[in-house]
Amino acid sequence: MTSVIASIKDLICSVFEVIFSTIKTAFDTVFSIFHTLFASIVSVFGILLNTAKDAVGAVGGVGKFIANRVRVGQSGLETRN
Repeated sequence: MTSVIASIKDLICSVFEVIFSTIKTAFDTVFSIFHTLFASIVSVFGILLNTAKDAVGAVGGVGKFIANRVRVGQSGLETRN
């Protein structure tokens, strides 16, 4: 009789283990999909911000170059040779 009760107990434990394992796998899959989408969106914004930062730096560099090449004299703007 004891072995029958132990077998039923093991069967019930196995059924619950399968159910909870399936639920956990489903939640992990859904979380993984959301995480992937969020990471993709964040990386796109990061790329855009880095591109904008580099463009502003390039414009600033061109502005510095132009400012260094132009000097203001008494007769107005003159360029350096």
